[in-house]
Amino acid sequence: MPILSSFGGLSAIGRGVRSGFFRRFSISPAVGGKATWDLDVDGPMSIESPGTYTLIPEESFLVSLIEVGAGGGGAGGGQYGTISSGYPNGSVGGAGGGSGGYRTVSSYTLTASVSYTIIVGTGGVGGLPGNYPGWGDGFSGVDGGATQFKQSTTVLSEATGGGRGNGLQDGAGGTGGTGGSPSGNNGANHYQGADVYPAGGASPYGGYGKGGDGGRGGTGANPGGTQGSTGVNGFFRLAAL
Repeated sequence: MPILSSFGGLSAIGRGVRSGFFRRFSISPAVGGKATWDLDVDGPMSIESPGTYTLIPEESFLVSLIEVGAGGGGAGGGQYGTISSGYPNGSVGGAGGGSGGYRTVSSYTLTASVSYTIIVGTGGVGGLPGNYPGWGDGFSGVDGGATQFKQSTTVLSEATGGGRGNGLQDGAGGTGGTGGSPSGNNGANHYQGADVYPAGGASPYGGYGKGGDGGRGGTGANPGGTQGSTGVNGFFRLAAL
């Protein structure tokens, strides 16, 4: 997969863009209420809502990119007061999800009239708590979605989503989710004890892409524990050079 370099785009065209050149493109669905975005008038375009977007530039010009993958969901908390998974008569806080990856592209040339696709990743849902009074600790969360910049089916650049927090009931050892690539942060492993929410991986940029925290271990009032937190959605930013 031809990932764009952080030190240059796939094309060498456009470094000498002439003065007065329109750095403008259509974007669908609209972002910030704008279906046409002019970088010289509107400033950089930031997309915080997950989904798929189509961008078509009017002319060729240079841009920089920031991509953050979505965080993985935290695992659910374990049940209280039974012998399960090697933890007798205790409660287990679910493992945290990993944060999304963080990628920057310092220079890339958008080509006039070419259709580009932007995908902003969705945060992974947190895992359900243990099935009290049945067997088992909390369930795993869901992986976070990747944030991608594509042309047709070719992925030009991406920051992958964070891995899910793994539930003990799934036989995955209760480990924290792996941070996305590149530069993501791992979630915390499960923790034996009530009233503890093992942390999701820290956001790699601006609060975006944080991994979901693990669910709290069960207590007398809530013997099954709590559901893990959903990971934070990804992010995409495009700016003129």
